[in-house]
Amino acid sequence: MRKVLLVVLTAMTILLVGCIHRVHDTPVPPVEGDHPLVGVWSREGSRHYLFVFNSGGTGSRGSEPHATGINWGITEDGYLTMRMNRQWIENWDFEINENVLTLTNRETSIERNYIREQDIPSTH
Repeated sequence: MRKVLLVVLTAMTILLVGCIHRVHDTPVPPVEGDHPLVGVWSREGSRHYLFVFNSGGTGSRGSEPHATGINWGITEDGYLTMRMNRQWIENWDFEINENVLTLTNRETSIERNYIREQDIPSTH
């Protein structure tokens, strides 16, 4: 039983580490103008986990009061890249269909849906 548990925990760790890259020098592309991602999005089925995408490429993700600050941008290839705590970068394909945001991790193919809760006025 312990060996099975160890194998499962090891596999889960590899999966989680695979979707997060630790990089210090990789820049997040700037967000220019208003982008359809700008707003507050809650995870489908749980309104406690939020993504907040501000215009200008800042925001947060997670559950309050423990949300993590992010810097985000869209690459030339059209995918979303997010830096958390100035150390970790994640890369996601994204699609917005009306008020539903679908994020698919580029490394693990994990897919999550988020519902638009509100727009954030532009700072431009």
